[in-house]
Amino acid sequence: REMYGNGKVSGQKIFLNGSIEQEEQILPLLDSSVVSRIYIDSSVFSRKETIDKLEEFSAQAQKRKKKIYYILPAVFRCHTAAFYQAVLHDMKVDGFLVKSYDALAFLLKENIEPKRIRLDHSLYTWSTESRNAFYSLGIEGDTVPLELNRKEVRKRNNRNSEMVIYGHQPLMTSAQCIKKNLTGCDHRSELCYLKDRYGVFFPVKNHCNECYNVIYNSRPLQLLSILEELKSFGIASFRLSFTTETKGQAEEILNVYEKHPVFQVKEGQAEKEMPDFMEVEMPKIEYTYGHYKRGVE
Repeated sequence: REMYGNGKVSGQKIFLNGSIEQEEQILPLLDSSVVSRIYIDSSVFSRKETIDKLEEFSAQAQKRKKKIYYILPAVFRCHTAAFYQAVLHDMKVDGFLVKSYDALAFLLKENIEPKRIRLDHSLYTWSTESRNAFYSLGIEGDTVPLELNRKEVRKRNNRNSEMVIYGHQPLMTSAQCIKKNLTGCDHRSELCYLKDRYGVFFPVKNHCNECYNVIYNSRPLQLLSILEELKSFGIASFRLSFTTETKGQAEEILNVYEKHPVFQVKEGQAEKEMPDFMEVEMPKIEYTYGHYKRGVE
């Protein structure tokens, strides 16, 4: 039986990873001396160019000693499965990140080694029992659910877990296409915005390959100030999630995080030897702690 909590990961190498939803965002991650793993969302490339683009970026990542993971679609319909069944074993990637039970079952049915599969935050790993059930399959790792608060993250077994510490969090995944309802469907993925009664704009991305939409929070999650605390909860892998950011914005955010001493300590290095952190000012936009300080009922 697994125990709650892992204790402080003193002297252990801490990993910084990044996920992208636009092709231009991958360059800052490839060039970073700190980033270890890059997740490429299925929406980044058209179906026609997926195989060639993954081969191209995987080759670049390999030269830089980084790993490339492919994020399967959040909505996994029959035609989705048919497409990936035809191309799956030609995809030059180190592993896969799954957002749904359907995608996980598909990979296992297609004989993808479980040790090449990671779970995203949308798969239920709140309880020790559910987490154990997934790990009994032999998966590589999971992601800390976005809904958990500080107390719940601290009590959770976080071994092999990754935590998203920056990015616009998904609020809803919907089959109702805003673009189609407003202007008609032209089979082109674009960024739209929903305006609420307070005048706040929420980004909406339509994923035309699979015909679904994701509505994101207007303010990105930002947990830079509590990295040391998260590390003390046994978390050794952190993720920056780039969604609507331009290449320049992604570089700016990445630059701040990769200068933090949490990501500078080398394996086996004592904490007292860690460099001081000269606080780098974040871009002047509004951020949120998400559920970290409040949780959900």
